[in-house]
Amino acid sequence: MSGSNVGCWPAALTAEMLDKAGVPNVLWGWWSFSLTNVYHPFPEVEFVVVDDKLDAAVAALKTSNRMRFCADPNCPETRADKYPNERQPRYVNQATSQHMISPAMAAQIMATNRFHILADQHFHLDARGGRFSILRLYRKSRMLWWLPEIPLGPVGNDDLILSTDPSIPASRENGGMGTGPWTDLYPVKTLRAARLYESVILLFCIHWAAADESYDVLDNMVSTGVMDTKKEDKSKNPVYVEIRDNLKPEFKAVWDSFHPPVPRTTPRTENINFPLLRLRKKLLAGELSQSLNMPPLPLINPNALVRLPDIE
Repeated sequence: MSGSNVGCWPAALTAEMLDKAGVPNVLWGWWSFSLTNVYHPFPEVEFVVVDDKLDAAVAALKTSNRMRFCADPNCPETRADKYPNERQPRYVNQATSQHMISPAMAAQIMATNRFHILADQHFHLDARGGRFSILRLYRKSRMLWWLPEIPLGPVGNDDLILSTDPSIPASRENGGMGTGPWTDLYPVKTLRAARLYESVILLFCIHWAAADESYDVLDNMVSTGVMDTKKEDKSKNPVYVEIRDNLKPEFKAVWDSFHPPVPRTTPRTENINFPLLRLRKKLLAGELSQSLNMPPLPLINPNALVRLPDIE
């Protein structure tokens, strides 16, 4: 098994336990990107389960000696921001504008996974988890409300792919960008690359300007989660081609804005987020199929982020 694959066991263990407990589940988040797109070895593992099986999922996972259920209201996981007291202005000399910050603190402040969407339930993984520390569970109605269904057991379909599928992109050790298929682990269901990107775009629309800044992780997923080839012709990258060719029409403008096939040589004619905001406007107006059963919007910070021009 390749080096990238070794750390994926918590996802496989969780999927196996939930399957045995009769809980339809799907891997989501950074490890879904690692599997189908680009490797992001973050310590959190995130699963979506059908709403009426959330309690059954928690009960099943409580039987494992590899994870500990947490209901502590003061747990850092109950905040969207891992480092709520760390803000860049605190580390700038106001007189000289010189940054006074250690590399370690800079890494915390700028971490791609600094923020997260608050989970419905979570577990702490024990020390044997190595670099893994958190397992998050989300209700389907909050995250993947538009997905027709999550089948029970290790079954793929047009929307879902198994972690053991040989068509999973190659690992970094074999010339790819992700982990490669997890052939030595229990099969885990996750969204196919294009569906995963669509799910993040939709959640970005929901969490746009959220007061808890949960949009930050979605912004990072939309812009950097799927591609790390900023300086080359991405149209020749098989992962890029798979996503571009399989996106539903309503998402293509957003994709093109964040991921042009070749590096731009001229300035943008509009803000990179405007295609996303146009999609969001349609979503909230009930004009998209994904508008049906859309989850409620979080508390919004009216002063955050950009807006479409008034003429739109």
